[in-house]
Amino acid sequence: MLTNDLVPCFVQTFKTDSKTGYEKALLVGVFDKTTTDLDCCISSSSRDTGKTRQPVAVVMCKDGRLQEVNVRRVVIDGSDEVFDMYAWMFNEDDITEQLGTMRKVDE
Repeated sequence: MLTNDLVPCFVQTFKTDSKTGYEKALLVGVFDKTTTDLDCCISSSSRDTGKTRQPVAVVMCKDGRLQEVNVRRVVIDGSDEVFDMYAWMFNEDDITEQLGTMRKVDE
């Protein structure tokens, strides 16, 4: 999922000069990265070369570099406001009606 809008975020870093452990960045998007064992080793004669998928976030750092990071290291800045930008058109108290499931009636 690549977005049209960049979302302010913090990326967890392990730099020694960081006071908080987080660096400001802009979230560009999130996608599934598929790799195989062949991407990591020279010889596959004794290894299973099955595919591995993992979610990856692409962020733009302060210096303009695009960087792939683990999605668990990204924290959206002001996530409440970003979350509220998306509107649900139903009453949250009666979610069963919107999901098409029947509410169990006590007999």
